Amino acid sequence: MAAEIPSARKHRHPMAAPSSSEQTTSAAEMHLQFLVERLPITFWTTNRVLTVTSHWGSKSRPSKAFPADLVGHSIQEFLGKSEASEPPVKQHFLALRGIASRLEYAAHNRLYDLSIEPYRDFEGKVIGCIGMALDITERRKSEEEVRYRATHDGLTGLANYREFVDSLEREVGRAGRTGQPFALLLLDLDDLKLINDRLGHLAGNAALTRLADLMKEHCRATEIAARFGGDEFAILLLDADAARARNVAERIRACLRSQPDPPRLSVSIGLSVYPGDGSSAPDLLEAADRQLYQDKKARSTRACPPVEHNTQADR
Repeated sequence: MAAEIPSARKHRHPMAAPSSSEQTTSAAEMHLQFLVERLPITFWTTNRVLTVTSHWGSKSRPSKAFPADLVGHSIQEFLGKSEASEPPVKQHFLALRGIASRLEYAAHNRLYDLSIEPYRDFEGKVIGCIGMALDITERRKSEEEVRYRATHDGLTGLANYREFVDSLEREVGRAGRTGQPFALLLLDLDDLKLINDRLGHLAGNAALTRLADLMKEHCRATEIAARFGGDEFAILLLDADAARARNVAERIRACLRSQPDPPRLSVSIGLSVYPGDGSSAPDLLEAADRQLYQDKKARSTRACPPVEHNTQADR
């Protein structure tokens, strides 16, 4: 009976109403097409000489990177690539040899997850390629945002404690292989509780961000500045010795002293250098923390500047 169905359809009167099964199939195909056109996905096929034979999918964003009017043109024209060795054209040649590929592809300020596979006939012979491009731009942005929130302090934008410790451990491993020294600074904003009690937590938050901004200014792009939590901060200085670490610490202190905005801020700082002060992350943190405690103790014996609401007292 299955072999008779095509014949029955072929000889049906052209004015006859479609059968219920044909209506169901047609509705399913229309629904599938409706979904595909609204998903951020594009499909295409080629023959063995890599001429585009079909192209369908989203009519919005992906079509800007994969235009629909290039059916009959080469895959190089379709993808805007001139060299056969350039991805993702290269992956089409691999597909002709039976090798499937998957890669990320950037075009027109969008990012796509490409899948390019052999296109086979019913006997399994490769007759071309079939490609799929899924627009993952928004997904990647969301993933990066989630990761950023998980690894950074929400108030200051600095790395958080866990991210800093992970970076420190990676640097210990790298320095162990290369022999390059690096330095660690631990910083503690003085009198944060006093600022919060007298001026409020908004003023305390502003003080924290002022220190964080200075830390960013005095770090190289490849170095890590972090907020451990509360009034505690840290900086990982790469390829740095004790002299550079002290220099960075003094510049941060000098910049804080020169800021005209109230309240006046000061910071206690301790440092350690790999490998002289330790060859592991815990040892380096402990050595810097000891120096920080000594510095804070010494500073607490001095007269602390008053916490002010405005600059009247400075005049």
